[in-house]
Amino acid sequence: MADDILAKEGARTPRLDTLSFYDKTEPSGDDWIYFQKIEKKRGRVGAHIDASKLGSCPASLVCPDFQALPGSLSDGEEIESERACIIRDGGYRAVLSGIGGDEFLGGNPDPRSHLADLIVQFKVIRLAKQLTAWSLIKRRPWIHLLWQASMDLLPASLGQYFVEQANVERWIEKDFAQRTKLATRQLDVAEHFGCWLPTRRSYIGGVVLMANRLAKSKPPVDALEENRFPYLDQGLIEFILSIPAGQLLRPGERRSLMRRSLAALVPQEILCRRTKQFGARTPVVALEKNLKQLQIVFSSPLSSRLGYVSQARFLKTLRDAINGKTVHLVRLLRTISLEIWLQGLQAHRLIEVTPTSPRAVAVGSLQASSQRTR
Repeated sequence: MADDILAKEGARTPRLDTLSFYDKTEPSGDDWIYFQKIEKKRGRVGAHIDASKLGSCPASLVCPDFQALPGSLSDGEEIESERACIIRDGGYRAVLSGIGGDEFLGGNPDPRSHLADLIVQFKVIRLAKQLTAWSLIKRRPWIHLLWQASMDLLPASLGQYFVEQANVERWIEKDFAQRTKLATRQLDVAEHFGCWLPTRRSYIGGVVLMANRLAKSKPPVDALEENRFPYLDQGLIEFILSIPAGQLLRPGERRSLMRRSLAALVPQEILCRRTKQFGARTPVVALEKNLKQLQIVFSSPLSSRLGYVSQARFLKTLRDAINGKTVHLVRLLRTISLEIWLQGLQAHRLIEVTPTSPRAVAVGSLQASSQRTR
C-alpha cells in the first residue's frame, strides 16, 4: 500500500523498507516464507531478525535499570538492540507498526459479537445460517456458539460468571481479584459511549484497551525513531465502526475486508494464506532455561507478600507450562514481569514492604509523614 501511494501520489519519504521477525523453531513459524514473497513483489530485500534468540540461551530476566511501569523483561534486550541497530544504521526516522490490525480488521475472527447482533436485531434466518457456517469453521456445536453469543449480551457483572475470558488465573489471590473486580476488567471496559450493538461495543472496548496499552508502553531508547500506527488511524477506526460487521467477520476468511481491498496490490499467496504464526514455544523454552533464576526470584515474592499472587500456585503453574501443559502464557509472563518490577522498586528504595504487614509504602510518603510528625 505504501509503495502504491509513493508511486501514484508521491511523498517526501525517500524510501520505505521492511523489517521482519521470524522464528523457524515455532511449530507455526512460517512467516519467513511469506515475507520473502512480499520482498519479491517489491523488488527489495528487507531486514530480518531471528526471534528464536529469546529461547536459545539463558539470559537474566532482571533489568538493572529503573522501570516506571511493569511489563518488560530483559531477555528481549538482544533482539531490541538488533532492531535498534537496523533503525540507526539505516537512517530511518519513522517506523510503521502493525499494532491494531488483528484487533480491528478481523485478524483473530471471533463471531460472538456478530451473532449477538443478529439476536438483538431478531434476524433469525440469517442467525441460523451464520451459526451453521461458523460451526463448521470453528468445529464446535452450533448450540455452543449460540450460548457464547447470548452471554455476550449480558452485562459484565453477570457475564463474569459464565464467560471463559473472565476466568481469573488460579495463582491470583481471590481477595485481590474480588477487591479489584479483576474478572469484570478482563471481560469488558467500563465505557461504551452509548453503543447498543454488541459488535460496536466490542470495537469501542478494543479502542479503549488499545489506548491504555499504548499509553503505558515503553518508548524505544536505543533508537529514537517515531512510531506510527496506520491501523489506529482515526479515519479508519470511524470507517470500521460505520460498516456492517459482516464485512469484517466472514466464516473462514481472516481479515476478509482487508484482503478484498488489497487484491490488486498484494501477492495472491499472501491473500490466500490460511496460517498465522503464534509464538508459544519460544517463551516456554526461555522460561525453562531461566527456571533457576525464576525460582530464586519467587523464593520470597513481593507480589505474594502484598496479597496479589499465591507463591505455591504460581510456581506449580510455571512447572506446568514448562512440562507442556496448557496455561495462559501471556498472563504468566505478566506476573513474572510484575514481580521483577516490584523487586526493582524495592532495590531502588522506592517502596518498602514490611515483613509483618502485606502493604507497600512509597518512601516519599514515609519521609513526608516523618517530617509532619517532627
